[in-house]
Amino acid sequence: MGVALVGEAVPRRRHDGALHLELLVLLDRSPHVASLTNIGRRLDTDLSLHLFTSAEWLRSADVLALDLAEQRARHVSLHGRIPFADLVITARHLRLAVERELRMCLRDLREGAVRHGRTPLTSERLAPVLRRLAVVAHQLPPLLGEPPGEAASQLELIAALGDRCGEGRGWLSAWTEDNHAAAGAELLDLVAPLTALVSAVLAEVDAFGASDAMA
Repeated sequence: MGVALVGEAVPRRRHDGALHLELLVLLDRSPHVASLTNIGRRLDTDLSLHLFTSAEWLRSADVLALDLAEQRARHVSLHGRIPFADLVITARHLRLAVERELRMCLRDLREGAVRHGRTPLTSERLAPVLRRLAVVAHQLPPLLGEPPGEAASQLELIAALGDRCGEGRGWLSAWTEDNHAAAGAELLDLVAPLTALVSAVLAEVDAFGASDAMA
């Protein structure tokens, strides 16, 4: 059995505001459903648990390429051993996972504009999209053959993503450094620039996918 803290909480010193805690747990064999229920009673409801057998996790490197690449890049082992060195994540699978994540972010941003565009901006409404964008921002450089970026804070990662695609940091005017909505900001104030940012990054990923590098 292996247990590791993964995701944005690693390294601990680099984060904005409240952390989203994630645990990766690899078991030797598939657990009985009743034992899962017992574990659930003891967990904090705000904790995300990624529970696999070791074999399942290693075989998921194609369909969960982005998640597993981020777990490998940002983790602290807490118990036992997790075979990060045995993961085989191809550039093709990682590109497809990045593209899928960006398209889901684009879908969710547009749906948010339709449903809540002129309502006050709250961190809860956009937290999942910002979290996913930060993961993409962290994994994009190695995918494109560039030196891996620093495991920076969520806002720093997304800001750097805006810089690289030419969309800048205008969206930060609706957000504060401690990862909360600015006073008086509406959801649309953040959705509009983030939609442009995601579209620009998608264009870069699409161009990379069409290049000889992905042949």
